[in-house]
This record gives sequence, C-alpha cells and structure tokens, in this order.
Amino acid sequence: MKKSNLDERQEQELLKIERNGFWLAFWLLVAAMLVQMVLTKDTTATFGETLILLIISMYISISCLKAGIWDRRLKANSKTNLIASLIAGA
Repeated sequence: MKKSNLDERQEQELLKIERNGFWLAFWLLVAAMLVQMVLTKDTTATFGETLILLIISMYISISCLKAGIWDRRLKANSKTNLIASLIAGA
C-alpha cells in the first residue's frame, strides 16, 4: 500500500465523501431499476443509469475540490497540474 499524503482530518473527510457517494449511487440505481421495471419492458434503456453515474461523478469531484483533497498519493503542485491537464486534454 502506498503512503498517503493526507492528514487524519482530510482522510476522514475523503472517507465521508466516498461513503456518501456510494450510498447515493446505490439507492439511485435501485430507484432507476424499479422505475424501469414498472414503466417499460425495454432492457436497453440505460439513460437513467448513465445520468446517475454523471451525478455521482459530479458529487465526488465537487466535494473533493471543496475539501481541497486531490488524492491519497498525489500532492497539488505545478507538476501534477501539468500532467493532469495533459491527460485531460488528450
């Protein structure tokens, strides 16, 4: 296991964000599946699941940015910013 660059408070905050994100995803996916089972017999309707994944991704990203947490192993510096920007640009 790699060394974490987060202090105890940041680690607890990240765990809380991840826990809330997981339960949000779980219950929204359950609700989407129930609605699809009731309203349609079409098993290819994945719009709801895609929308839920988008919502979860936005929640995790915004929560981590708000808390000032990037990752357990990465430090926010100019080198990391450059590499992340190049990856996102590709």
